[in-house]
Amino acid sequence: MGEQLKTPAVRLGIAGAFAALLMAGLAVPAHADEISQPAPPVTTYPTAPAGPAAADAELKPLTNDTEPVVTGTFITGSVMKVTAGTWSEPSDPLTFTYSWFSPDGKVLASGPRFTPGVSDVGATVTVLVTATAPGYDTAEVRVTAPKPVTLRDPAQTRPPYIQGTPTVGKALTVVPGLWARNEMNVVRESYLWMRDGVTIPGATGRHYTPVAADLGRKIDIWVTSTLNDRILKTQGAFSSAKVAAGTLTSSTPTIVGTVKAGNVLTVKRGTWTRGTSFKYRWLRNGVPISGAWYSTYKVRTADRGTKLTVSVTGSKAGYKTITTTSSEYPAS
Repeated sequence: MGEQLKTPAVRLGIAGAFAALLMAGLAVPAHADEISQPAPPVTTYPTAPAGPAAADAELKPLTNDTEPVVTGTFITGSVMKVTAGTWSEPSDPLTFTYSWFSPDGKVLASGPRFTPGVSDVGATVTVLVTATAPGYDTAEVRVTAPKPVTLRDPAQTRPPYIQGTPTVGKALTVVPGLWARNEMNVVRESYLWMRDGVTIPGATGRHYTPVAADLGRKIDIWVTSTLNDRILKTQGAFSSAKVAAGTLTSSTPTIVGTVKAGNVLTVKRGTWTRGTSFKYRWLRNGVPISGAWYSTYKVRTADRGTKLTVSVTGSKAGYKTITTTSSEYPAS
């Protein structure tokens, strides 16, 4: 009887303990033999704000191990290039920029290539190579071209040639060659005239007049073209024919004086080529008069009733000999 009374008391004690736990907000596992209780409401609290962001990591240094190199021919119209050089990091993550400068600091171009123009002649250009990469300091290195820019050799579009027919007494002229582009005005030419391949002393101009020594020979010329005192080309311009005899300038002579027995007559030659030598022949009715070889003639008695004329023969080395005859003059 006493044991039966103790059992309910223990069970009530356990139930009271569960209730006390639930009121305290603590989770208590349920068992099949226990009375189910509803779960207490869940209280949600706001999350505390995050602290300040961490400062950026310190940038790593980027150094140039091998300098960039400027290459090219360094002449106008020809591309110059610059390499990136080598750096403390592989080139894959690196980005490069290039700036080309004149000696006075003027920016000429950007990128790894630069083509100099006429305005750059004489300038030694420099290139600023800039390397960047994420997480690295920006690094720069400036390199200078190994020599200044020079003018490109212009192309010759037409060679020089000799103008004129090779003839004693007639001037020959060499027509200068033509050169492409605006550099033509700085091309200079010098000349050496040749006689059968031998230099003619003193014949160094654009013009040359063949003389008697050139008769029957070939006259050629060697032309040397220079640019800023540098030889571009030496070439020959050749005649197509041998030098022919010249033709004298001549005039028809006249007789001065009264054509009468006892009077002295004089020949007036007119204009002839300078340096011409002369011979005279007086004629009576077209027949040479014996002993009448001079520029003057005394009219003879035998000349009365006839017609007198005079012939002038001009000659000069290298020229064709020419004879001209005056009109007829009646003698009295």
